[in-house]
Amino acid sequence: MRWPNVLEKTELRGHAAIRAYWLEQFERIEPRVEPVEFEERGNSVAVRVSQVVTVKATGQVTESRVTHTYDFDDGQVTAMAVS
Repeated sequence: MRWPNVLEKTELRGHAAIRAYWLEQFERIEPRVEPVEFEERGNSVAVRVSQVVTVKATGQVTESRVTHTYDFDDGQVTAMAVS
């Protein structure tokens, strides 16, 4: 499985790396992500989301709209990208 680390502009590979990433992220930020629109693209689904991210240490809030694209194989997510 491939997953983006958006802040560091790197790609994570494998369940263990992705799990460690999210555990660290949830210590630092409080994300709220709401889907706005879904678009099927063959073996992928693009999800336009509205997100609000609060940095726990400072209270800084960032609001944005981005697209999360999930690739599937045999009903399982194999990759995720953010654009």
